Order: sequence, then C-alpha cells, then structure tokens
Amino acid sequence: MIELLLLKLGVPQTLVKLVTTLAIIAAGIAVYYYVTNLQERLETTRVDLVEVSKNLEDYQTNTRKVFEEMTITAEEINRIRAEMDDKNEVFSKHDFGKLFKAKSGLMLNRINAGTIRVFREFESESGKDSLSKTP
Repeated sequence: MIELLLLKLGVPQTLVKLVTTLAIIAAGIAVYYYVTNLQERLETTRVDLVEVSKNLEDYQTNTRKVFEEMTITAEEINRIRAEMDDKNEVFSKHDFGKLFKAKSGLMLNRINAGTIRVFREFESESGKDSLSKTP
C-alpha cells in the first residue's frame, strides 16, 4: 500500500523496493529484540516463581511443625484430667483450715515446699531458671 503511494509520488521503483526491504529488516530486528526481551522476562518470572514455591513449602513445613508442637493429644488431655481429679479428691477429703490451726508449722513447710516444686516445674517447662538462686 505504501509502495503504491510512493510510486504515484514519482519515487523510483528501486528506491521503493529498498525502503520496503529496510522496513521489513527493521521490523524483523524489532521482533527479534522483543522476543529476546520477552524470553528474559519469562526466565526471571520462572525463577521468581520457583523461589516463591520454595518459600511456600518452607512456610507450610514450619507451620506444620508449630501446629504439631502446640497440639495436645486426647491421651494427654485425659491424663491431665485424671490427675486433676485425683488432686481434687485428695483436697476434698481434708479440712485444711482445721489442720492449719492445729499444725501451722507443718502446713507452712508443706505449702512452701509445694509452691517451690510447682515453680520449678514451670521453670523446666518454660526453660527459665529464676528459682535457682533461692535464699
């Protein structure tokens, strides 16, 4: 179409063919660089997707580990409930007010020893050691 216009304007046919050939070559070069750039962007995107996929897998693995660490099994819950029931049964059989009045020194020693034992259990579970320096 442009060739016909150039010929009607009086441009020599060899010059028209030269311009057309150069235009086709320029278009080919432009397409080549466009495709090359597109391939580079595609490779960059693929690398990014591989990295995101790996990060997602790591996140899922870590989430699974945390969830497993936090989960208490039904057996553990039943064991804790049975232990709690045993303790409640022991405490329900005693009148601690009366016992404390009768043997206050013995009760204070037992209460203090029990408190220290409970705190040491908390420390061992939490990894802290605040009672190691007892007076």
